[in-house]
Amino acid sequence: MRLTLTEAGERKLALLSTSHLEELQRPAPLVTPFTEPATAAAGSS
Repeated sequence: MRLTLTEAGERKLALLSTSHLEELQRPAPLVTPFTEPATAAAGSS
């Protein structure tokens, strides 16, 4: 089955996608300190 969005639906989906991406970026500064040392250590082996 294939669905097609109306113009209003496309606008709403774009707004939801943008706000979702913004929410996902919020915890990035909290997670980065845990991932950077592992990446640096892996690269120095």
